[in-house]
Amino acid sequence: MKRETLIDALTPYENDENVLVHLTDTLKLGINPKTRWSDPYGIYFYPLKEMFYNFETRQVPYGQSFKYAFIVRNTGNILDLSSFKETKYAFSYLAKKYEDSFTTRYGDDLHDPVEYFHHMAQKWMSQFPYGGEDLWEMTERMSDFLAIRTKKDPRMVWRRLLVDLGFDGVKDTQGIIGANEPNQVVMLNPTFVKIKAVINDLNRVPMKGEVL
Repeated sequence: MKRETLIDALTPYENDENVLVHLTDTLKLGINPKTRWSDPYGIYFYPLKEMFYNFETRQVPYGQSFKYAFIVRNTGNILDLSSFKETKYAFSYLAKKYEDSFTTRYGDDLHDPVEYFHHMAQKWMSQFPYGGEDLWEMTERMSDFLAIRTKKDPRMVWRRLLVDLGFDGVKDTQGIIGANEPNQVVMLNPTFVKIKAVINDLNRVPMKGEVL
């Protein structure tokens, strides 16, 4: 009797940009507060459209030996780091929103916190395009700074900054979030994740065309 493989379950969604795959050893889909990674809190997925071939040929960078695969649909507003061009606006919005949380002195000659961050923004933007990579770096720097000021986990603060900009998730297809996993999506708000299917016992799931 042929058993449904992971590829069998993924194939109907092969070209769907909103379908994501999460690999795990736990039969639970949620944010892990004890993660050892320094990235923003969220649930991390592979975008299926970009990763279908990797799943088909078992060349997934991380989690291939895990027991479960959650196949989900994103219904939220996603920040695509490869196409985002509103970095200046986003930075200005955050600098103003968190103005009171910044220290009144930072550096040798810049006493105003908003002036300091605008200064840094201009410095960064003079070296890089006004794109998603800049926004990722800036929000990371801001989260580190604000975490010290507010005594909160920087990963939680980083997530909050991105949510404040109106994003429910972040998509990366350029290795900005992690060079070893160039294609990934972090869903910051699990409310916008709708489970389509769960495939278990991945260690025994055969390659496409094989029969158990």
